[in-house]
Amino acid sequence: MDIGSSVARTFRMSGAVALGGALLFGIVGLGFVLAGDRLAPPHMDTATQAGHTLETFPSDVVAWGSGEDLRPDEVQCIVTSVDEPDGVTVPASWSGERQQKSSDARTFVVLTDLSDYRLSYFTCSGGGLETFATGPSNDGLRGWKFGVFLLVFAGVAALWAGLVGAITRRTGERA
Repeated sequence: MDIGSSVARTFRMSGAVALGGALLFGIVGLGFVLAGDRLAPPHMDTATQAGHTLETFPSDVVAWGSGEDLRPDEVQCIVTSVDEPDGVTVPASWSGERQQKSSDARTFVVLTDLSDYRLSYFTCSGGGLETFATGPSNDGLRGWKFGVFLLVFAGVAALWAGLVGAITRRTGERA
């Protein structure tokens, strides 16, 4: 076996692997695009009554609220941090309705995204709010953005597989 045939076999194998990768990345990417951005549910161990104060953690930057007559656009959250020791009022600011059912069958709605604030403590009240909790936001490559990335990668892999197939067919005809 000479080096030329080893290189040719490796080249053909890279096309087969690229074709398999294109299928895999395409299917998974399509799944992410169709699912969209899904928020993780609120941490129920952080749930507290409206008006009480919650300590937050770096990953907990979405405020969720629940109430029988909840009006999310009327709820206000006050954030207290090292930068804002007197607190800053954060109005409801979530575009689009996001709901999650909790383990005790209550419906929680996203009140606001607090990722722009260096949080230490925050409290929410008003607008029929009875209970609020924290949960992680969707920072980074998640949801549909990650799906688009995978679909582009699948396209590149498919192009490589097609290129390898065309070159190996052409060289096979000459042999």
